[in-house]
Amino acid sequence: MRSLKVVSFNIPSELHLLVRTGNLKETQMNASKEDLIAFLEKEVLHPAETHPEADTTIKKKVRYTRMRIGKLQTAEGVEKYFWSAMATDRGIDTYTRLRRIDAITFEDVRREFKRLCGRE
Repeated sequence: MRSLKVVSFNIPSELHLLVRTGNLKETQMNASKEDLIAFLEKEVLHPAETHPEADTTIKKKVRYTRMRIGKLQTAEGVEKYFWSAMATDRGIDTYTRLRRIDAITFEDVRREFKRLCGRE
């Protein structure tokens, strides 16, 4: 059985719902898959990758994230990935590494992402 690590930020209720049931609240998605990916690219991925202090590990993690979200079929898939990625060991490690260099993380853009999806 896998255990979850607790991190020092508030996990939104949507993440709790996703982790427990695999489903998000039944509301209409407002954004397209492309809109969500463009948002994450502009706000998190590109700034992290081009940050002057980004090491090769951070750059690899950004490339891996791009690859993963690029393979997702729907906006709902991107949304589910966004919320679940923060709770994984890999996501927590990425958060820690980005925080060390003072870069923007998924956790920093939760509210805007939620709003873009139409969940707020």
